[in-house]
Amino acid sequence: MLLVAVLGMAVSSVGMEELVPVSMDRLTVGVPGAWRRSQEEGATKYTAPSMEAFFLFHVSHVQTAGMDEAVCRGKILEKMGPESAWTLLTVGGAPAARRLDADTAGDAKKTEIQTYTYVGCDGATTWSLVFHLDSRKKTRFARLAERIAQSISYSPANGP
Repeated sequence: MLLVAVLGMAVSSVGMEELVPVSMDRLTVGVPGAWRRSQEEGATKYTAPSMEAFFLFHVSHVQTAGMDEAVCRGKILEKMGPESAWTLLTVGGAPAARRLDADTAGDAKKTEIQTYTYVGCDGATTWSLVFHLDSRKKTRFARLAERIAQSISYSPANGP
């Protein structure tokens, strides 16, 4: 009976790392507290201690003040590939989208890598979250990628 309870707790905690809020510009995003933070190509990179997953988070601003949120998302998707490849979402109360891609790593094992790309815009601030994971660890990390994306929130443009 105890073994069943322990196994149940292990399964229910898959992808349930505690997220710590981090502010970047006008955004707050929850990141796993144990993940290593670094900078890469203008984005903030977070790497799992196991090295089986990482994500890049980038924040920018629109060039046209007062842009409609949906138009902003449309412009992002236009530059990143066909809109039909994206699932439209709402994140932080603003338009966002998600796309899943799979590729093979250049290692000797030909490991399949899955990439979950999330983008969003509130008409003033744009962001992207690109989460890479070893497909063999999808059960754990795909759920975590979704939790991180859904943790994103905007602060008021003229607020704190």
